[in-house]
Amino acid sequence: MSAPDSRPPGKGSAPGGVYLDHAASTPMEASVAARVAEMGAVAGNPASVHSAGVWAAREVERARMRLAARLGASEEELVFTSGATEANNMALKGVVFAARRHRPELLVSAVEHPSVLEPARWLDAAGLARLTVLPVDGEGRMRVETVEAALGPDTLLVSVQHANNETGVLQPVAAIGRLCRSRGVHFHVDASQGLCKAPIDVNGCAIDLLTASGHKLHGPKGVGLLYLREGVPFEPLLHGGGHERGLRGGTLNAPAIAGFGLAVAGYSAEELARVASLRDRFEAGLRARFPNVRIAAGAVPRIPTISNFALPGVSGKAVFQALDRRGVLVSASSACHSTLLTPSAVLKAMGASDDEANEAVRVSFGRTTAAFEVDTLLTALAELQEEVNACR
Repeated sequence: MSAPDSRPPGKGSAPGGVYLDHAASTPMEASVAARVAEMGAVAGNPASVHSAGVWAAREVERARMRLAARLGASEEELVFTSGATEANNMALKGVVFAARRHRPELLVSAVEHPSVLEPARWLDAAGLARLTVLPVDGEGRMRVETVEAALGPDTLLVSVQHANNETGVLQPVAAIGRLCRSRGVHFHVDASQGLCKAPIDVNGCAIDLLTASGHKLHGPKGVGLLYLREGVPFEPLLHGGGHERGLRGGTLNAPAIAGFGLAVAGYSAEELARVASLRDRFEAGLRARFPNVRIAAGAVPRIPTISNFALPGVSGKAVFQALDRRGVLVSASSACHSTLLTPSAVLKAMGASDDEANEAVRVSFGRTTAAFEVDTLLTALAELQEEVNACR
């Protein structure tokens, strides 16, 4: 396979253009797509005991082994799901339902993905738990001392993401995990954006529950996982059939699971360094062309795949749409909010005003991103700025 940079200009990873929205979803790697197609051609249900079923089950377990190794977990602690949204709902609701306590407290950071915040709010509204949303600092980081001050006798679970989906900011999950373990509080980490892009070990970080999704790392859509540490009390949301050791009923999506397992093998330190160099190339180009550009959380550790910037006085939606017309695909915010008119809740939690949050643009890179695509984006932004200046 030729190196990504060998593709000629105009032949980017998006149909007819340049795709720089990898935080929303990554293109499936060719080897992963081939594996999914191969598995999909076999009708065997992994729960069946005939040869086709046994073959499918073997491939599911091969993927489970690969993913468990990535996380430092045992294979028996992984539950396959339809994606991170289901896994996050399972994590929060399953722990609360199993606790059988009157309104235990959930501590959730203000910059979590909606698939964490919304289940937590639902549990609170239903009278099943009491939600406390914890503030972050101006760089979007959850401070350990903030969590420590909020812990109380009724705290059941703390949920803090591994890496933010809008800014790429890495959270101090190891320190928070150790704190929670010392207080007998369950710790959940949404690792959907950070898995394979920054180190994480469930034992080293004292994590009790972790969630992730295949399509964020060049795997298939529609598959995710829940890591559930052995011994954590848990009530399944989906009953029936005894699948996944009774923790999640429903026939397993064997082709997608096999693809998920293969996708995690594609990451290396060298490849992550290459992607980080592309992000740094982009941000250096931004600063050179636009002296007043704002880059969110540029001074703290981030995963190498996300850059969130704003050109003062120009709405993110206008930038997003203008780039789209030029065949460069980015995002005005997280994909879950890109059709809404509300400012980014993540940036507002970091102290941004409504106007500043509305100016944000997220650019995200992946293993298929090439250097010429970064240069194409910078050129398109310069052209856009010239148009804006001409209209003033």
